[in-house]
Amino acid sequence: MRNLTLPLTLLLALALPGQAAQARPAPDQLMDTRLLQRTDMDYRFSRLLIDSADGQRHYQLWIGRPNAAPPKNGFPVLWMLDGNAAIGALDADLLRDLARGKAPLLVAIGYQTPLRIERTARTYDYTPNRPGLTVQTDPLSGLPSGGADVFLDLLRERMRPAVAAKAPINLQEQTLWGHSYGGLLVLHALLTRPGEFARYAAAS
Repeated sequence: MRNLTLPLTLLLALALPGQAAQARPAPDQLMDTRLLQRTDMDYRFSRLLIDSADGQRHYQLWIGRPNAAPPKNGFPVLWMLDGNAAIGALDADLLRDLARGKAPLLVAIGYQTPLRIERTARTYDYTPNRPGLTVQTDPLSGLPSGGADVFLDLLRERMRPAVAAKAPINLQEQTLWGHSYGGLLVLHALLTRPGEFARYAAAS
């Protein structure tokens, strides 16, 4: 059995009520960026911008790199969905605790918006295609849906190489985390791409 201590502290913190990406957050709630403005932590953050292949969705990836030197095989990576919200669940104490162990590279996949949650894009990205339907819409919101595989392809083919160009990563030590609709995407990835990540963490 693989050692799960690497992301557990962080996964538990992200799943705390009121901090994780909620299913129905206030639509106008702004992203908490205070952590990104600090320079006195054990992690330093940079931003990477990527567009979807069809140009309809615009991502910002917040990459948290430990101050310590990378391991011989590269950093383990924790990919966090709803990245704008996930950043707000982190704090300096948690990052300090992570840095004391086998510190992972943190990649918070968010959207290019000041909002904590981008409802339209995440609904499309995090929901699987529903077989037999010509028009894919989310039954809860009526928003376009069914783009889970398109998103996972983008993560594998463009996001992962772009992150690897900024920091050495260990392809055998990758964790995918998501909450609510993000958790749905994690379960879809586990069932359809079981070898894509070493660990899958779905929270609700």
